[in-house]
Order: sequence, then structure tokens, then C-alpha cells
Amino acid sequence: MQSPMEVSDEPFSGSGNLTKEFTTEMIGIEISNDSEPGKTGAADLTFTINDQTRTVKSGEVVTGRYKPFTVVTINSTVPWRAEGIKLIGGFTPSAPADITPPDNVTNLVTSAVTTTSLTLTWNASASDDCMGYDVYRGSTLLASVRRHRFHNYEWCKYLCTTYCKYGL
Repeated sequence: MQSPMEVSDEPFSGSGNLTKEFTTEMIGIEISNDSEPGKTGAADLTFTINDQTRTVKSGEVVTGRYKPFTVVTINSTVPWRAEGIKLIGGFTPSAPADITPPDNVTNLVTSAVTTTSLTLTWNASASDDCMGYDVYRGSTLLASVRRHRFHNYEWCKYLCTTYCKYGL
């Protein structure tokens, strides 16, 4: 089962009272009171979710988690910004994860070798799920590339090897 992830969704803003009905169920909200503390006209605002009312002071940003909800009411005389927070994921994939590594590349060739650089080229993996290649110098990852070529300007004298990433 994949873990659920929190994401921001349905941003909205205003400078007065508003009741917002979200299109999907939310589990949290982030509200920014955009009035500047100490300035003329600065004021607190309040918002209500599930019969719970909270205050957001001038200049504050408040993030809160709640029982699932679809409606928030904001009472304000100052500018504010807000966005809902919802959960996505938390599902069981219909097929088992692919844990078989892709086929190795073939014909790995070095060229344009100098005392400071080299170019590597190779034939692509025959696997359909190979998304790219990781190029290493010893145990140090130098680059992740999608093409069948890599040029390293800081080669020194270490051996470079390559292998396929798992398909995503």
C-alpha cells in the first residue's frame, strides 16, 4: 500500500468575508493574513472549520489540520490568502511493483580521452522500462542522463561505469 501524501489545492484569496466550498474533501488549510502589523488598517481575521474558529493575527500564516471538511468561512476586513490541504495516494496498486532490473547496456565505449576528460557512449538497454542511466566514477555518481552519451570534463584517471535505472 502506498502512503498518502498531503498536497496543497484550490488556492483562493480575498479582503473580506467569504465562505469557500471546496470541490474535494480537505484535511487542512493554510491561511496568510496579509495585513502588516503596526500599519494603519492592520487587523486580525478569523476562520471557521467544523464549528472550530481560529484567529490569524496580522502578518501571521497559520496552517492547521482538521477532521475532513469541504467548507471554510473566513471573516476579515484585511487582505488574506488561503489554500486547502488534501490527501492523495494511499491506494493499493493493481499490479505488483516491477522489481526486475532492466537489461544491461552494450558496447560501452570511451572516446575523446584526454588527461582531463572523456566521452562515454553505449547502446541503449533493450528493456522497455529503462528510463535513463546513472554514470559513476568509482562509487561516486557523476550524472543521471537520458541519452546514450556522457561527456565528463573532470575525468582524471578513474574508471567510469554505467547502469540502467529502474523503470518508473
